[in-house]
Amino acid sequence: CGLLAQAQTAAAQNSLEFDGIDDYVNLGSSLPNVGGTSHFTIEAWIKPVGGQDGSILSRVNGGIAGEFMLRINANNTIKFYREANPYAINSTTAVTPNSWTHVAASYDGQYMRIFINSVEDTAAVATARSSTNNGDVLIGASLTNSVAGDFFKGAIDNVRFWSTARSAIELHGAMTNELESATVSLVATWKFDHSSGSQLLDSVANHHGTVINSNDVSWVAGVTMDALEQDFKRIDYYVWNRHDSKGINVAGIQSLDILIYFGFIPDANGTVTMGDAAIAHLADLKAVMNPETELWIGTKSDGMVG
Repeated sequence: CGLLAQAQTAAAQNSLEFDGIDDYVNLGSSLPNVGGTSHFTIEAWIKPVGGQDGSILSRVNGGIAGEFMLRINANNTIKFYREANPYAINSTTAVTPNSWTHVAASYDGQYMRIFINSVEDTAAVATARSSTNNGDVLIGASLTNSVAGDFFKGAIDNVRFWSTARSAIELHGAMTNELESATVSLVATWKFDHSSGSQLLDSVANHHGTVINSNDVSWVAGVTMDALEQDFKRIDYYVWNRHDSKGINVAGIQSLDILIYFGFIPDANGTVTMGDAAIAHLADLKAVMNPETELWIGTKSDGMVG
């Protein structure tokens, strides 16, 4: 048993600090569209000054066409906008100004969700989109009638775009890790590991960005992966199925924040059956768990265990 995600040793990274007045990054229009019920996730580390509206990542051109937007509100809550009913949802949790926070939003074909530090904060049923927007994607701003505005004030680091709806567990498992370019479903990742210049490189493909008004932005220290791990919940796991079992430290369960329980491996048709023995075993585990421990149920195919 151990941590679900082991943070890799990493040197201090850089980030871009935006003035909230006129600077942003234009990533162009090469990112795939997310029309219909297309699944996707967007995520970023942010260190906002606070008290000011500002877009984190957007493909919106108000008055012309829209697609998605992740932004911070003036009250420091997070908004996820998508060009389909209900159009926007807001987090109940406010992020702390001048501190690094991981924020993410996803759509799985049915629900829009917002995550704060990999914990799901809010969700709402959302309909399919009937149109697409082939416009530019921006970091730190959004467009209205093709004019940039809604500027973000503060620092942004490690922005990622996925072609799948990431779960809380998946977000937690990768939020403090450097990802390889071959990571499945990772369409683009901008690490911000530059110290100067007006180009922001995509480490996966060629979705490179141009820093607009680059004389006004500063490359500053970003998220240091190892230093942040202590801020998040300790997660342990237990694997149990008809072919594979491990002993488990009961005392460890009593001190955990989250226990992940894996049932049977799905069959060839993807069907998972948790038999009477597994149900009884799960009941035994719950009997010794600290009442404050969260219990998450999964299957080995979820990819949460190596």
